[in-house]
Formats: sequence, C-alpha cells, structure tokens
Amino acid sequence: KDLLALRFDLPHMMAMGYKVVRGVDTKNTLGVIESCPRDVMSPVKQMIRSAASSTARLGWNRLYPSIGNFANDPENARIVSAMPQDLRGFLQRDPSPRTDLATYYQTLSASSKWFNEYVVSQMKTKSGEAAYTPDVLKIYDSGVWGHNSPFHWRIHQNEVQSMYNHCLRESQSHCEIAVGTGLFLSNLDQKQCSKLKRIALLDLQPSALEACQSRLALNECYRKNHVQLESHLANILEEPSNQLQGAFNSVAANFLVHCLPPGDDPIFNTFQNCASLLQPSSPRAVFFGTTVLGADLIYDQQHAGPVAVDPIHAYNQAGIFGNQHHSFHIISEALRNSFDDVQIWRIGYCAAWMAKDPKAK
Repeated sequence: KDLLALRFDLPHMMAMGYKVVRGVDTKNTLGVIESCPRDVMSPVKQMIRSAASSTARLGWNRLYPSIGNFANDPENARIVSAMPQDLRGFLQRDPSPRTDLATYYQTLSASSKWFNEYVVSQMKTKSGEAAYTPDVLKIYDSGVWGHNSPFHWRIHQNEVQSMYNHCLRESQSHCEIAVGTGLFLSNLDQKQCSKLKRIALLDLQPSALEACQSRLALNECYRKNHVQLESHLANILEEPSNQLQGAFNSVAANFLVHCLPPGDDPIFNTFQNCASLLQPSSPRAVFFGTTVLGADLIYDQQHAGPVAVDPIHAYNQAGIFGNQHHSFHIISEALRNSFDDVQIWRIGYCAAWMAKDPKAK
C-alpha cells in the first residue's frame, strides 16, 4: 500500500511544490524528484521510510535503491523515486486501482511460459549445462536478466553488475565459473578492470565458452590492457587442475549453484573447489556470486505467485535446476564451511555473497 501510494501520488506531490526532473513520465509516476519545499519534508520523510520498509519486507528493496538511500539519508531530498529504465514496462503493468489484475497476470504468465518452455525444449540431456545451447544463449540475457530475474526471482541485473564492479576493481586475475554469455564481464569499463591481466573461463558447455570468449574479445578495456583470455572445459564439482589452483584474485559463480545436481553435497563440493582457486596469500582475494533459492521461493509461493513458482518446478523437473530444496541457510552454511570471512545477504528470492579467507583443507 505504501509503495503504491508513493508511486501513484506523484502528481499530488508535484502540486504540493515538488520540482520534477525533466523527462519524467508523470502519468505513470516513474522518475526522479529533484527538490521540494521544506515545509512538506517531514511527512514525505515518513512516507519514504515506510515505503522503504515495505519494499524490504517484499524483498524488492534492492530494486528501488533510491528509496533505501533516501531512508538512510533523509536530509538528502534530491532523489525520492527512481526506477530502473528496463523495469518501466513492468511497473506500468503493476497491479493498481488503474490496472486490470487479470490482464496483468495473463500478460506476465504468457511471456514467462514462452521463454521457460523454450529453454526446456532445448534440453538434450538432463543436466544443467545442457540448456545453454547456441540458440538459448542468443536470448539468454533478455530472457533471464530482462524477465525471470527481476519479475520472478526479484534480483536486478544492476545489482549483480555492482558486485562485479566492486570485486574486480583490484583484481589482476579472475576466474569465471559457469560463464553464461559473459554479460557482466563485458560491461566492465576501464575504471573497473584497469589492473586485470588474466581472465579464465570455466564451463561444461563448449558453446557457452565460445560465445563468452568471443564477446569479451570485443571489450575495449580488455584489448587495451592486453588481458589474457582463456577457456577451460571443466566441471567445478571436480578438483580444479594444478594450473588453476591458487591462481586468482577473484572468482565468480553467478547463477551457478541453482544449476547443480540436487542435494547439499554438490554445493559444499563446489564452494570448496572455488576456494581452492583463490590465491591463498592475497588478503583481497574474493569469491562472489548469486543463486536462486528454490526452497525459499516455494515456501513463499503465496506471495511469489504461480508465475514465479511454476518455472522453478519445471526447471527442476527438466534438470536445468537442482535447487528445489536450496534455502538461504544451506547456502550460508556451505560458504562458512569453506571460508572464514563470509558476507551473505538476500536479494528477493536469491542469495548473494562475497567470501574471503579460504579455510585449509
């Protein structure tokens, strides 16, 4: 209720004396508030705090970073509400007194069903990497990061990108496990990868390795810095080769864990093997990543909705995911089993982490 009030009362807030940044879509109340009269600041602060609390409870607080920032720094009145550009279509369909709820769910369900059924149809064998065919990789970014992640799993591409930006800023050598399309590595700029000299790509799917390396080869920063790109066809459930062990300042496993075979052991084995890739003598060496928490989403299915729950069941049945019993507690326990320094938090129905100081085997 508070979040809807914040969005749909923007015209009223403008009438109270707010100044709106140019280009804001005032009809759908998506945009940025630049300034407001001091005499209306107190009730607005209260409303923003309330909205921030509501979005946090829903697991959507990371999708509305400006609301959270405003709540933490109420004297900064520059930004009241700013929505990511690629979520505009979703917000315009968001249930509200002005939107037909049935039409909203019908639209979201139809687009979800098409993409997820197409991915399942590409499976030739029942294993997570089998879904990443050349045809799926062509639409992977738009399907996963433009649709499933923000709408179903409640995590946004920008949040994951910020982890890459932070963790690779001081890294000279990086290992990417389960490479996808190389989206996040390809978005790094000179500031974030100025020290990077080596990137090792590790995956079970040759088509993913080929697509990722080809994409990264076009990155201007990597070309300018003569970054060494290498691909390794390998299984992270098995002990890494001597060539890779202890060789990296940073290791990423983004959206890997939910693709592992079912059970707790694959998670613990994967994290131990990822830990072995980090340079043991480097205090800044970091292992980071995200994963979809299938058990947590299913447990909260009343709020997540069938459009979010159905793909989890379908992906697990097809063998693309093995996360039907993955919970925040299990991921946290597995990380702490392999690392002494673990930061882990929830973003929607996902876990995100940064881990340092690998434990001795």
